[in-house]
Amino acid sequence: MRSASSEVSRSAAAVYASLGAQVAATAAMVLFEHVRGRRLSREIAAFGGDPHNPAAREVVGAVTVFAILILLLAGATVAAAVAYLGWLRKVRPASSGLYTLGAWLVPGVNLVAPPIVADQAWREAARGRGAAPAGSRCSPAGG
Repeated sequence: MRSASSEVSRSAAAVYASLGAQVAATAAMVLFEHVRGRRLSREIAAFGGDPHNPAAREVVGAVTVFAILILLLAGATVAAAVAYLGWLRKVRPASSGLYTLGAWLVPGVNLVAPPIVADQAWREAARGRGAAPAGSRCSPAGG
């Protein structure tokens, strides 16, 4: 049986990898916008956005690249969310999965609850090591 520590480490590595993919996809989008985006939007506006216009064939390649970049960014964002929620679940096994998921999906609550859940996980991990995290405002005993 694998140790809980290695499972948490693998979950954390998945979070880092997915966040790296998200940063790379965002950088690719920024680069595309800088290199081709404005000119592409002017070309599409010139033929009125009509996909049946003969001029539309000239921009199909660039529009396809843009669509692929959008899909990559969306996929990386979903992967990062899944990896992060998986990591939280491994770090806080006593908490309900519904509680963790609700913290992210309930409108209004999702503005406040995710940092609180992450902070609780951080403090629980520090208590498990027997020391308060550096810069924490509370002792490991919760005081």
